[in-house]
Amino acid sequence: MLTLDGKETKLAKDFMYALAEEFHLNSKDCGFWDEGIESRNKGKMVALMHRGLSDALEAIRNPCQDPRCPKFSSEVIEFANAIIRILDYCVAFDLPIADAIIAKHEFNINRRILGE
Repeated sequence: MLTLDGKETKLAKDFMYALAEEFHLNSKDCGFWDEGIESRNKGKMVALMHRGLSDALEAIRNPCQDPRCPKFSSEVIEFANAIIRILDYCVAFDLPIADAIIAKHEFNINRRILGE
């Protein structure tokens, strides 16, 4: 089981925050944030994240290569899309996602009952 010491935790967080920032900058460059953060509907944004997961489920049911990224299956590309959307959202709304992921992982290490 992977447990992180202080240095590894910092490296993991730095990497996650750097990725999230890169995804957000690309999203801004593509115009998704042109009207400002105040104009973004959080519920709609979460629905788009959910849609990515629903698309992944559909790709599991009907496997195929992704037409936009043919090196990968649609299943994994839809998961990637959902993660990119989540990280973009977290940067925009200043949510400490990397810290939360590390904290949740540490909690899960000691969790033994599924669904707790």
